Amino acid sequence: MKKTSILFSGLFLSLLLLSISAKEVNAQNSSGFIAKGNESAAELVKEGDSFSLQGRYEHAITYYDKALEIDPLSVNATNNKGVALYALGKFNDSISYFDKALEIDPTNVKAMYNKGNALYTIGKSDEAIAYYDKALDIDPNNVHALMDKANLLANLHKYVEAIQYYDKILQIDPNNTLAQSNRNFTLSIFNTIQESNLLHYIGIGIVIAGVVCGVTIFYYKKRKRSTLKDSEKGNVM
Repeated sequence: MKKTSILFSGLFLSLLLLSISAKEVNAQNSSGFIAKGNESAAELVKEGDSFSLQGRYEHAITYYDKALEIDPLSVNATNNKGVALYALGKFNDSISYFDKALEIDPTNVKAMYNKGNALYTIGKSDEAIAYYDKALDIDPNNVHALMDKANLLANLHKYVEAIQYYDKILQIDPNNTLAQSNRNFTLSIFNTIQESNLLHYIGIGIVIAGVVCGVTIFYYKKRKRSTLKDSEKGNVM
């Protein structure tokens, strides 16, 4: 099942980055930026987001920091800096920023499921699920939170539960190819395990039947020999 874990854990980062809406990014500024003195915190966050989408996370963090100098309570700058830190492999630091985002806005769903992803990455699956659930309590149809929880459940080999979450995503968004692909893959693993278990139990059944049959034959032969001896004794008398 190691292959399964690698596949699904690889999806977490892409989902984290989806918390930065592409609509919020100025597509014309893809080659680089020079911060202007009169830029607002929101504009700096957009520029940082553009760098994140290019995979240039260190540059992105520079702009998020500039935004936070102007507006220390910017939830987007705080959350998205956490995303960039996660992408750099600084998982504990990313959790600190997701926590800060939740201090600013305790109902911020993005920060909740992003923190869940970071917690899962450092091996805290139960805590991760708790944060996905918090996000879903606020927004039950949030596809990102549903996907993250489904992927985690699949990694934990809880295939039936994972499939249920993929199904919910597909009810919300029937054209979600990632959910459909993950569902199909999870279902194939589940079916393979079921078939393997069936063959295992059939094998055990055959062995047990063989043992019972052997024991039955043994006692039958033993009883037959005992009967013959009793018959011989009767003839002698």
